[in-house]
Amino acid sequence: MVVTLLLGPAGQSVAGSPATVLRVGKIEPRLASLPEHVAADFLAKHGYQVDWKHFQSDGAIVQALAGRALDFAIATPIGAAHANEQGAPVRMLTVAWATLDWVFVSRQGIASIRDLSGKTVAISSPGSPTDVLFRRLLSSRSLTPDSLHVTLARVGATGARAAALISGRADAAWLGYDAAYELIKRGDFHVLENISVAKTVPGFLTAVWMGNLGYVNAHRDIARVVVEAQIEANRWAHNKLAFVAEAARTNVPGIQGLPRDVIEWAYDRYIQDGVFPVNGGLTAAALATTFEIAKDTGDITRIPASEEVALFQIQDTVLARIGRR
Repeated sequence: MVVTLLLGPAGQSVAGSPATVLRVGKIEPRLASLPEHVAADFLAKHGYQVDWKHFQSDGAIVQALAGRALDFAIATPIGAAHANEQGAPVRMLTVAWATLDWVFVSRQGIASIRDLSGKTVAISSPGSPTDVLFRRLLSSRSLTPDSLHVTLARVGATGARAAALISGRADAAWLGYDAAYELIKRGDFHVLENISVAKTVPGFLTAVWMGNLGYVNAHRDIARVVVEAQIEANRWAHNKLAFVAEAARTNVPGIQGLPRDVIEWAYDRYIQDGVFPVNGGLTAAALATTFEIAKDTGDITRIPASEEVALFQIQDTVLARIGRR
């Protein structure tokens, strides 16, 4: 790993002074979360020890953040929007990963989107991101499910969608990179036209660092270090050798034990799709796209102004100091 862990005994910094503990909430890790843990090592070098708090949902994370049970959180922009609608001043600071790590997988013999005519596409549920993203994929080709005569089958999360493909219940679906690779190795599935979420909807932000506005205003110095840590970790992630080696040896749950070929296959798509933004990634344009999708799925009822939910100045200040790439 490029970023070196510099904590001494009992959570002390190398200088011997106690490290400041930062309580950070997030969903259980997956491969795309690896740079977040590299960011934690960067923070350790600067005297901050991350105490990860894992949650089952975005709503629970943001509720804990709003109630000051957390110092920071990594969650979706939709979570931040909901918090602000409910009167909790949560502000996004920078991006951990910039799109869902999904690709559109179909069985062999389906060579183009138009070949889905008369076929079945597995989605998690009506109005879900899998549903909306498929409809957007069709609309980019001036098609609709009705005009293409496609059946949308409600089957559930990634694992259930993969199972539907294997069983023959469905012919195509959005799948996470790891699940997609396992199907492709079988030989009877492929990524249809190499389509990913990033190609379908550029700027669909997925995992964003955020904090309670009161805490951030009182601890601007800490917020700046947190933002710098994630940006540097995202830049580190563009070194394939370092990323693959760290993922292969890490003991982080959800990443530990992944086969090296899965890691390498997923990594190539992460970088191709710009999952790890090297300049922070938090922009008004990306938020607008993200909230537009969320409104289509019914996750939010209105699109908030970016300044209502994001604090761009901290990311801008960090980039002014460390430079853009």
